[in-house]
Amino acid sequence: MRTTSSSFRRGTSTVMGTLIFVGIIFTAFIPMLFVMRQADTLHEIRKHELGILDQERAREEINFYAYPLEENPDETPDQDELILSIKNEGSVPIKIVNVWINDEEHPQEVNIKSMETIILDSLPVILQDLTSYTVKVVTEKGNVFSSEAGILYYSSSVDGWYTPSLGICVHIDNFKGRYQITIIKEAIIVGYYLSDHDEHVDIEEIFWVDLPGTYFVTIEKLDPVLGWVSVIPPYDAYSCLVASFKANHGRVRKWDIRMRLSLLFFAFCSALDELVTFRILSLGGVELNPRVAWLISINPLLYPLADIAVIAIAYVVDRLLSKSLVDSLVGTWLIWTTTGIARLLCVALSLA
Repeated sequence: MRTTSSSFRRGTSTVMGTLIFVGIIFTAFIPMLFVMRQADTLHEIRKHELGILDQERAREEINFYAYPLEENPDETPDQDELILSIKNEGSVPIKIVNVWINDEEHPQEVNIKSMETIILDSLPVILQDLTSYTVKVVTEKGNVFSSEAGILYYSSSVDGWYTPSLGICVHIDNFKGRYQITIIKEAIIVGYYLSDHDEHVDIEEIFWVDLPGTYFVTIEKLDPVLGWVSVIPPYDAYSCLVASFKANHGRVRKWDIRMRLSLLFFAFCSALDELVTFRILSLGGVELNPRVAWLISINPLLYPLADIAVIAIAYVVDRLLSKSLVDSLVGTWLIWTTTGIARLLCVALSLA
């Protein structure tokens, strides 16, 4: 008969308990270590991806211009369309996913290759008088770019769109060459660009100017034999009309109303003076102003027609000033107001 001592059984139970404890520890700890290592790995992968995304975002570079459509095909007075010309000047392809005009979103799905220029389909804009429009482009990687033309303004008093700054943009589709660009106004050079060496990419230069008006743009390329040769013969220069306005658009409306009120006041005073003059002449009175007496002696209708001609000329001057000299402190409205007061004084003297 075999027998087992109680001390042997106690030793066996101790070993088994230790093995079970170690097994529980390994069963809980090793998966925890594995999960922690996997989380660290995923974190490093995500960190690396974000680093690559930041590098790609930093390599994105676009220049774009937003400008209104020249003609509204729908002929709707309260709506217009904006055109976006976008050039990818970065080294990576870019995908445009959104265009924002103020708070209005226009989703896009447009891919642009490196150094490629595209023109987006026209975007509708609801026109509001004396309103500014900010245009921004959003890429798939999250970059936001603003229009190089700056903020666009719309005002019916200046016949449409204008920008707070005036500029001429010259873009040359170039393969290779050295160029010089000259901007001339009234025989004075107001802008100049000269390549330091042969250019191998397209050239795009913006020349800021101070006043609206007609400017002449000459573009010349250096020929090894002939020297500087115009690239735009036979005219040798572009005639460029800068019709924007460098002004606060609120002042445009103030100027416009002030001018028109002065014209209405002048017209009212002129009509009143004419009525009093013809009334006094019908009663046997004498016109003391020799020019007015001469007009009436030829034909009494020439007197009111002359005033109508003066008012018409004043209105034309008003329109020209609103379009070209908005930022100038020209007190032309004072002339019409003063002239109207003078006509009222004539009425008062005639009735005295």
